[in-house]
Amino acid sequence: MWWDRCNKSNELGVVIELECEAEHVFKNIRYKIIRVKDDYYILDMDQSIWTIIFPFLFWFIPHTVYKINRNTFEELKMPLKYQGGRGGFILLGTGISLILAQFIQPLLNGIMFQASMFVNVFIIIFSLILCIFYRIRVHHTRHKKMNEVIAMKKLEQEVIKIRPKLLKHYVMLIFFFLFTLAFIIPSMISFIQMGHIIPMLGFIAATAMFFILNTMAIFPGPAKVKFVMNKTEINAVK
Repeated sequence: MWWDRCNKSNELGVVIELECEAEHVFKNIRYKIIRVKDDYYILDMDQSIWTIIFPFLFWFIPHTVYKINRNTFEELKMPLKYQGGRGGFILLGTGISLILAQFIQPLLNGIMFQASMFVNVFIIIFSLILCIFYRIRVHHTRHKKMNEVIAMKKLEQEVIKIRPKLLKHYVMLIFFFLFTLAFIIPSMISFIQMGHIIPMLGFIAATAMFFILNTMAIFPGPAKVKFVMNKTEINAVK
């Protein structure tokens, strides 16, 4: 049995290391499907608020997964015609946005908020609050959509730790993390000091992107998973 492949034991239980495949859930950014041999699980990427702020933590903390059957997997998985190339489209979209920004910046530079620095700080804070509320809305609407398909609380649950297998998946998350911070901080300072609309729009867009980076902690493709089990449960299975 697969749990015989455990590689570590301590007073908390047994950790079993396996290879798995991660897939997107169709039109639901909050969840991933984890396939371990012939078993299928739903992974909630929003289980911890700390991973939204620090997405790298996702690789080091335990997560609850919900076991589903193959029929549910077929219903939830992304259709083949939508799979592949998503990372490339994101990078292409980012590049096009930066190029367009260079063309429209001279037109919009003249649009300024004729306000004090204190008012500009208030606008930045208000924009941040809007981004947070939007992220909360995504959190709840995606959960509601998932529960329209399956009653997750009634499913069999496991506790896992999961991380990417491929180096490029680590690099991509680090790149997007640094990329968004490179926009958020300068845009915020620039708007507060000068009041131009372009930095404010850049701040809002980069902040909204930052708040969904945790959903990129596990990309579609191969990954490493460790099932964390209680010793009593292992002995009962045996």
